[in-house]
This record gives sequence, C-alpha cells and structure tokens, in this order.
Amino acid sequence: MKTNTKLDLKNFTEIFSNKKVRYGGYAAVIIVVVLVALVVINILVGEIPTSIDMTHNKLYTLSKETKQIVENLKEPVTIYAVYRTGQENPQVTAVLKKYSELSGKLKVDYVDPDTHPALLAKYSKTKQSISAGSLIITSGNYDRVLGPYDLYDISYTQQGQPQVLGFTMEQKVTSAISYVTSGFTPEIYEITGHGENTLQSLGLTSSLEKNNYKVSKLDLLKDPAVPKNASVVVDISPKYDLNKSEETKLLDYINSGGRAMFFFDLTSTLMNDQMKTYEDLLSSYGVGLVRGIVLEGDQSHYANSPNILLPVLGSSTILKPLTDNNLQMFIPNSLAIKELLVKKRDIKITPLLTSSKNSWVRTDLSNNSANRIASDLPGPADLAVSIEQQTNDPKTNPGYRLVVAGDGQFLGQISLLGQIKGNVEFFMSAMQWVTNRPNSVNISSKSLFKLPLQMSNVLVYLFMAIVVILIPALILGIGIAMWLRRRHL
Repeated sequence: MKTNTKLDLKNFTEIFSNKKVRYGGYAAVIIVVVLVALVVINILVGEIPTSIDMTHNKLYTLSKETKQIVENLKEPVTIYAVYRTGQENPQVTAVLKKYSELSGKLKVDYVDPDTHPALLAKYSKTKQSISAGSLIITSGNYDRVLGPYDLYDISYTQQGQPQVLGFTMEQKVTSAISYVTSGFTPEIYEITGHGENTLQSLGLTSSLEKNNYKVSKLDLLKDPAVPKNASVVVDISPKYDLNKSEETKLLDYINSGGRAMFFFDLTSTLMNDQMKTYEDLLSSYGVGLVRGIVLEGDQSHYANSPNILLPVLGSSTILKPLTDNNLQMFIPNSLAIKELLVKKRDIKITPLLTSSKNSWVRTDLSNNSANRIASDLPGPADLAVSIEQQTNDPKTNPGYRLVVAGDGQFLGQISLLGQIKGNVEFFMSAMQWVTNRPNSVNISSKSLFKLPLQMSNVLVYLFMAIVVILIPALILGIGIAMWLRRRHL
C-alpha cells in the first residue's frame, strides 16, 4: 500500500499554518530558551568567587584598614579556629573566609579541641585549656588567643546582666594580626597616688589588652622619671593635687614629645582651689579648668537630667568611629575646659566634645535651680579637647599630643545607664590618636541591633494602596488583555 507523501506534507503544512499552533510553538521555543539561559547563568554565577553582603550593617564586609594590613603581610599568618566538627559559628566562618581570600600569606585552619589537645596546650598561657569557639592567631614567635566572647562587644548592667552590643571580630582579629606580625606592644602608664580611678576599675583593661596595649602603674613620687618606654601617660579622676616634683617629671616627659591623657572630675579640692599644680601643668599647654558643672538647657542634648550631657561631637578624626556608627556619648557632671588667651604659638587645640548653645556652667554649686541664674557662665562649653604640638618636621619630631576632658566618670558605669559603648569607643579612639601608632588598628564594632521599620501614616496608606489595589488591578488588566488577544487567534 502506497503512502500519499504529498498529502502528508500538505497536511503537515496546513497544521503549522494554523495561528494557534504557530503561537504555541513560539511560546514553547521561548520557554526552552529562557530555561537554558537560566541554567547557563546559574552555572556562570556559581563559578564567580564573590558574594554580596546584604546584612544591614555589613557584618561580613572587611574594612579598608583590614584589607591594607592583610594584603601587605610579609610574614605568613595562621588563624586556628577552635570548633568541634559541625559546630562552627557561621558568622565567624563567613568572616574568616573573607580574611583568607585577601592574601595567600594568611591561612585559616579549623581545629577540633577534642582531637588536637597538644596544639591548644602549646598556645595556652594559663592552666585553663583554650575553649571551643576561640581563635588562635600566630606568626613566627608571636601569638594571640581570642576567646569566643572576645569576638563580641559585651557590656554589663549595674545588676550584672550581660548585654551583647556588637560584633567586634574584625577589630580583634586585625589587631591580633598586627601584633603577631610586629611584636610591638605599646605601654600605657597610669598615674597613681592622687585617688585616681584605674583602668581596671573602669572596665577598660580588657579592651586595651585586646588592642595590643600593656598597662602599668606609675608612681611619680617614687619613680625618678616617666619610663622611656612609655607610649602614653594616663591620669583619670585625680582627687588630690600633684606636687612640684611630680609636675616637673610630667613636663619633662611631655615636652620631649610625650603623650598624655587627663580626665578630671568635679571635686571639692578643685572647687576649693586646691589643685593649682594640675592647673599650672595644663596652662603650659594652653588650657584650663572652669570651676563649675556644665548644665544643658536643650532637652535633645541631655538624658534624664540636665547634668547628664549628650555632647555635640566635633570634627576630629578621633570622633570618626562614633560618627560612622552613629554612636551617642553620655557625659555626667562635667567640668568645662577653657582655652587660654595666652598660649604658645606651636599649640593646636581642637574641641572634641561640646555642650549646646543653650547650656551654661553653674559655678555656684549651692544653688540647685534648674534654670539659669545670674552667676552662670553662658555656653556652649568644651567638655574635651585635643592638644597637638605643631613642628617643622613631623616625621623626625612629631611633637607632643594630649587629650584633656572635664569628666572621668563617663569611662565606667553610669548610674541607671551602665557602661556606654560610645564612651568606650571615644576613649579607645583617643588612645589611638594620642599614641599615633603606625600599625594601630581603629576599627569599630558592628552593631547587632536591628531597628524596626518605621513608617508614617502616609507611607502606610501608600504601600497599602499599591499592594491591595494597584498590583491586583495590574495583574487583572494583563490577564484581560491576554484573554482578548487569544480570543481572536
């Protein structure tokens, strides 16, 4: 039986001349092309070694400072991440991967504490073993161990309850890398013998040690001079005056290019004019203390009461970590710092923290009025300043650097508020500026707080109209248009 080929071809042609069949075929081809394109794009994207940090505060994005330090490594660095298999911290793992991608000289190894006890014992500086979740950063003969809680910014309320404020892993790891590759530890000498608060009592020692500082005591009555290895001298909240011998030792140290930080409190000895030697010392560098307390009249610049100030931040590089991270400071019961009319020409004084123009300085502390009185001095008032000696050749003669503040209480626990993150960041950043370390690390922690979405009533109604009315209407219109088009095929 013969097959009618012409008839078959004719029927075949007639089938594809039908509009419905032709459009259906076009649709099928388009679907196949789109699916193939998606597969190809997915394969290509998977081969690209990059990722996008979509977190609200860029938790997994390394700073330029970290990139510069790691990319310029001259010696190999190894980071041992101590985790039991399958129990790795995903946040830490993601950041460590970013570090390892920056340089071939940095290697990350994951170590199970149950199977590598000898390795952990090698780096343990105490009788206690290194706990799971720790990081060991090592290079050559130097190493640093970061515990699991060191990777987070933790504060404690007055009731002793911990509060996780931020993720400080990059700050701590980059600082540790800087230390193990240089072996340099700056020495902080804190003055004692005048009723001072200590860095330990204020809860600052741990932060300083994690940033490669070493803290030692300095008794100017017993010690013949400020030690030559001092990177900075710190004096916090002295309650009694210096004697002339102590002043001479400090002047000799500072004038030879030394660095110092002074934090004063409102004390009875100061108000009774019994701290003249301290004031003579400060006058050598163009500043003085105003005997009185700064009170704030602008409600947006104080918390709870007018004596707990929310200062205006200046434009110094010291304040960059606060402005970049939108951190607020709280300064209770502060003195005012005044710039003297007569000072040396080579001194540059920069206001760091100030009160608002609606503030005043209460010099008569016997008057408890909440309003301004005749004897009050008008604001704004400087609460903290930096002082820098300008030299002809900063490279060979960098000159001295000082930071002077009218309050020392703000560095520790503040009543009803606890320890304030912005206050600690200010102190750490001021320390970096004063010491002017060539390999210093000034990376702020990244907040873990997620602020709720806030919208005005207008925006709420606008989004409601888009979701409830506009989008459904658009879909309905497209559907009707497609139905009418297909109806006439």
